[in-house]
Amino acid sequence: MLQYSKQLIQGVYRIRLAADTEPAYMQSNVNDPKKPFIELGGFDKGSEKQKWIVTPLGDDTYHIVNVFQNSGLRFDDFDGKMSPTTKPGSLSAPWKIKVVGFGSKQGPVCQIFEDGTNEVIAIRGDIITSRELGPTAAGQQWEFQLASATSREKSFHSSFFTLTVEDAKKEEYDIIVIGSGIGAGIVAGDLFDTNATLGDKAKRILVIEKGGLTFHSHCLNAARPSGLNQDRGQQNDTFFSEFRDNYTFSKDMTDKDLKDWRGGPMYTLGGRSAAWGLFIPRIHDTSMRRYFPESVCEALLHKYYREAETLMDLSLPTTEPVHEDLMERLNMDNDPMVQWQWGRIASEFKPTKNFDYAQGAYSTIDKLLEIAMSKPIKNGFEEEYRYFKMLLDTEVRSIIWGGSKGKSAAGVRVRTRDGYDDVIKLSAGGQIVLGAGTVNSAAILLRSKVDLEGNGGLHVTDHDIFSKSLPFYYLNPADRERVGAVKIQTYVQNVSPQNPHEVILANTSIDASSFLPRGDVMYDSYPKWIMAFIRSTELNPKNTIKLVDDEPVVTIFRTTPFDQSQPDLQSLRSMTEDVIKTTEDALKIKFIRDPADEQGGYFQPLELGGVAHELGTVPMKQKDAKQPFCVDEHLKLDGYEGLYVCDLSVFPYSPEVNPTLTLAALALRLSREQLLPRTALFDNRGSIVDLDKDTVYVVNHGMASVQVWIANRADALLSDADKAVVLQPGQYHSVMRKRGVPESVYVYKLQYNSTDSFVKEPELRIAHPGKMTAIVI
Repeated sequence: MLQYSKQLIQGVYRIRLAADTEPAYMQSNVNDPKKPFIELGGFDKGSEKQKWIVTPLGDDTYHIVNVFQNSGLRFDDFDGKMSPTTKPGSLSAPWKIKVVGFGSKQGPVCQIFEDGTNEVIAIRGDIITSRELGPTAAGQQWEFQLASATSREKSFHSSFFTLTVEDAKKEEYDIIVIGSGIGAGIVAGDLFDTNATLGDKAKRILVIEKGGLTFHSHCLNAARPSGLNQDRGQQNDTFFSEFRDNYTFSKDMTDKDLKDWRGGPMYTLGGRSAAWGLFIPRIHDTSMRRYFPESVCEALLHKYYREAETLMDLSLPTTEPVHEDLMERLNMDNDPMVQWQWGRIASEFKPTKNFDYAQGAYSTIDKLLEIAMSKPIKNGFEEEYRYFKMLLDTEVRSIIWGGSKGKSAAGVRVRTRDGYDDVIKLSAGGQIVLGAGTVNSAAILLRSKVDLEGNGGLHVTDHDIFSKSLPFYYLNPADRERVGAVKIQTYVQNVSPQNPHEVILANTSIDASSFLPRGDVMYDSYPKWIMAFIRSTELNPKNTIKLVDDEPVVTIFRTTPFDQSQPDLQSLRSMTEDVIKTTEDALKIKFIRDPADEQGGYFQPLELGGVAHELGTVPMKQKDAKQPFCVDEHLKLDGYEGLYVCDLSVFPYSPEVNPTLTLAALALRLSREQLLPRTALFDNRGSIVDLDKDTVYVVNHGMASVQVWIANRADALLSDADKAVVLQPGQYHSVMRKRGVPESVYVYKLQYNSTDSFVKEPELRIAHPGKMTAIVI
């Protein structure tokens, strides 16, 4: 059952005396010093003096600010009496607001206490003043009528994300995650899952997101603009353009440079994973091994790419004979180094089980919102998880350093939406994961006095993407449904003699959705064919980020001007024409050519930032040890302790693919190998246990108690530990055995509806000495 908070949500209210009297509305009177600053007035719909911004601080405490001249509510001495006043630009005092009922109009009835006292705002005669809470309700109860809300009443945001900075700062955390996009959001969700296996050894984790809850899932899982029946378009860019912010750009950029930019951040739960990230090809092995450290290459290629694809619901469509024929013809008729295959899309199109629902397009929102909606219930109301909390609408401004050398992460400085700054602390030895995005992560580190420029950082870069688009029609119109939508890809090499190591990704969409923004295309009622190329590029040293008045200012140019006369682009044009010819023959279609379409050039370049790929401001260590770097191969900030960076800023170059999958794989590796290793045992102090090769270890990673007994095939000397033991969630049991001899583990789960009685028939597991055996029931 969904539970809703009885507290006031953040919003703009009218505050009305809870009595059948007129005038009844609390209003500011700052322009008349001869009268009390707060008075009662008749209802005035347009008056800002009757509107009050109420901001939760936690623990039933709020700031109350009058909209007129942004004046905070507080008690002041007026004619020898303490009365509530507002002064232009003044800060609000903290107020305790206690909900005592519901009014006859539109809102909860409340008492407004001066924080830490028993004094309430009350009416005495015709004057609003301060008085001690009396035994009767007359004149001391106020009805809060919501005029507008930053989070609407009973919305997902107001119902499930109620944590405030005031409450969050009351404890210290083992891990603070900054951001919730593909990098930080995957880390956060994965840490939650690992934490759930640790019982009372779980880590205290806080996720901080600058934005609110704009989307409840990926934008393509919800309603979209009409007209999609014509071209099966995705319209990601429609949402991105509507909800993105923009960066501040330097004066070094001309109007022409600014017109070549179409990107920006999205401040919302899930970050830009709300609109992008569906196209998830891997970086080609050749490119990866050229730039990334060997340990990163091995981890991604042999483990974490596959785990990221599983997490993101990589789906390949049903292959019909017509699709096999098309890819076969393309592979046979063109360069033998080119091998076309299905495009790799992060979306579950079909349910895996009967009467199940397909997950649709992947976004980190889904996991984080599911966590927020599943909070424990106590006395009929939701409460925050003990070990995992999420704080929205809060910007991290900088990192607090501590330790003997002043280079160990100790906490973060944050700013609320109403401009209040505060501090949230780490516990001793705690860790921070910075995933605020390429520009904002760099800005946070610059404010924290980290030298990025001197270590090869700040060079924000985006790669070239360009495409050719043509309308077409089927010679037999019925073939359109038979063929359906097609999306295929291939890697292309040996295009440029000047750069023989370069790998380019080619992506072809036939009557299918494309990751490219939608543009004006002639013959709009016809199906579309699009061929797009993505080229890699090294980080551009001309690009940079600087702080001006403590805010980031960006300078970003193309690494090289887009010139269609270059021989490598002419080679790609020839390849494109070969694909057009083969596709026409294989599918029995006819492309519609219009010379006017190519007046600006054969290929159409995409503006920088157009699909949210800018990266490289905090680059990781490269294979070439001579190259400067900001984070090591484990994503730890070099020269500092307790801070990891996990967003697109860590890429050491801009690859030939959408970087989403690689970032997701890096995030899983960081979570599972550095932050909370899934193959590790934790003792009662939270430290990792060293595993002895002659000992069997069994840990309960389930959510309920289990009873276990470990066999003795090794015929080891028995001890008091060799008996059946009950393991609570997160607890482990160990017994001496012999290395190389696997042992049987008998696992007894709880009887139905019991907390201490176990079933008689066990489930069997195999345990190997020197390794952890996890029990999940």
